[in-house]
Amino acid sequence: MKSLSLIVNAILEKIDRKQFEALKILYDKASHRHAVVAALSSIDPLLAEGRAIMFNRKTPEHTDRLDPLRAWATMLTFGNFTEGGACYIRRLRLHIRYLPGDAIVIRGRILAHEVEDWGPGQRISIAHFTHTALWESEEMECP
Repeated sequence: MKSLSLIVNAILEKIDRKQFEALKILYDKASHRHAVVAALSSIDPLLAEGRAIMFNRKTPEHTDRLDPLRAWATMLTFGNFTEGGACYIRRLRLHIRYLPGDAIVIRGRILAHEVEDWGPGQRISIAHFTHTALWESEEMECP
C-alpha cells in the first residue's frame, strides 16, 4: 500500500498544492494528538485518513457527504474486466472511463457520482478521502 499511498499523495500535490500542504499540517497535528495516527504513519504515508477497498461493487449515485466541501476523493480501479464500469456524473452528463489502472479525482461532496455496470471479470476499486470530522477535531478547514 505504501507505493499506492505515495501515488495518491503525488496526484493531490500536483492538482491542489494548497490542499496538499494543509493535509500535511493536519496529519502532523493528528499524529501528535493520537498515537494510532502516528503508528499508522510509520507504515503508510497516505495523507488522506480514509481508504475504502471495494470488490465487485456497483456504487449507486451518491455524494461523499462526510467529506469537506472542497476535498478531493481519489479513486483507482484494478482487476481484469475490460469493459464498462465507468464513473458517471449525472449533473455533467459525463461518463468517465474507469478501467483497471485508471484514476479519477473529483470533489465527491460536490459532484454526485456512481459506478456503472461492467463486463465479466473482477473489479477492485480503492477510494481515498478525508472527512470533515478530522479537520474539525484539529480546528482546521480544508482549503
